Amino acid sequence: MDYGVIEEIKNNKIYIKIESTGECSTCPGKIQCDIFSKGKRLMEIKNTYKDNFKIGERISFSFTPKARVISAIIIFLIPVISLILFYYIGLMIFKNSNIAIISSLSGLLLSFLIIFIIIKFLCTNILFKPIIKKIDNMQNDNN
Repeated sequence: MDYGVIEEIKNNKIYIKIESTGECSTCPGKIQCDIFSKGKRLMEIKNTYKDNFKIGERISFSFTPKARVISAIIIFLIPVISLILFYYIGLMIFKNSNIAIISSLSGLLLSFLIIFIIIKFLCTNILFKPIIKKIDNMQNDNN
């Protein structure tokens, strides 16, 4: 379960500022989060929820285990597979390991584009819609 604060609501979208948790300190991807988010991690989701969220409201959110597994496969396996695949394709075509390495790096860059396209497609999929719950004031005061 992750926590955040509703930062903005506009054009049928909710922008949630994600709070860092204790789990973040042990995460191997923490450095990438810090670099790419520039200290402010925002999540943008389509507002199709029955609850009426308000700006400044603290919420908890989570993704289904299936969504987490599929995301991990996409983010971690596609670059590795494309790196290896493009290396061997470059090696078979050019018979030169230096060119194969360049081919491999090109495959890695291409995999980032593929991941970007897949993520844009999956964001519209109901499977990847986070489960959001309001945190009531009583629970807020205890934290």
